Amino acid sequence: MMTICLLNEGKKVLQPNNQYCICLYAGYEKYEMLTNISHIFKDELSDLKNNGFFDSDGVCWPVELFFCGDWKFMYIIMGLNAPNANYFCLYCNCDIESRWDMDRIWENTGNSKCKKKPPLFPAIDQENYIPDELHLLLRISDVLMECLFNDLIKKKEFEKQIKPVIEAAFKELSIQFEFFKSVGNKWNWTSLMGPDKKKMLKNFPVLRFIFGARGEDIERLWCEFYRLYSIIRQPQLSDQEIDQYKVDAEN
Repeated sequence: MMTICLLNEGKKVLQPNNQYCICLYAGYEKYEMLTNISHIFKDELSDLKNNGFFDSDGVCWPVELFFCGDWKFMYIIMGLNAPNANYFCLYCNCDIESRWDMDRIWENTGNSKCKKKPPLFPAIDQENYIPDELHLLLRISDVLMECLFNDLIKKKEFEKQIKPVIEAAFKELSIQFEFFKSVGNKWNWTSLMGPDKKKMLKNFPVLRFIFGARGEDIERLWCEFYRLYSIIRQPQLSDQEIDQYKVDAEN
């Protein structure tokens, strides 16, 4: 399903009554299938961008188009490679071997190095594709949890000593959480929703399980990610705040 909304609605924009369904289809998230769907309203979007629309009083309203979705849906719509490709980025020519280098500067001019297909909505400008912040939270917090728990699971005392203490720590935060063994006798854990993950990132006592400087670094990483996530959720940011955010994210 694809919906369209008016960002001018402000905080009301996410209310169901302000989301207008323009496409409902049965199928997979694949470029070929979405190509058959997108052509239905591709020209209408171009017309809106170029000519705006006239209201009942004859006033012409200019339109700027944005697209928001999770990373997978966005790279399909933009005709780009998957996140595990060599040239993976939605916005630049950063390659997989360079993504760790925070000293490099990449301009948001598009990805020209990948095996690119035509974008399905050419009316949307490159800089107006915006990843959904909720999926950013879910994915990055999953990685943080996986790194911490996999480290603890390796310890021989995990099942009898560490596991119950971790579960108790989550209970203190009013989060329903437990470890369990899945296929292949492998340890797994409860998948948390967004609100619980925010609570976890902000309050989980990492230092109770990883001691010393390493534990301090991990706990600081969790807290700092939560702080940065909170910033991108703010409705408005000054140029100075945006510049500082870039510095903090790189560090």
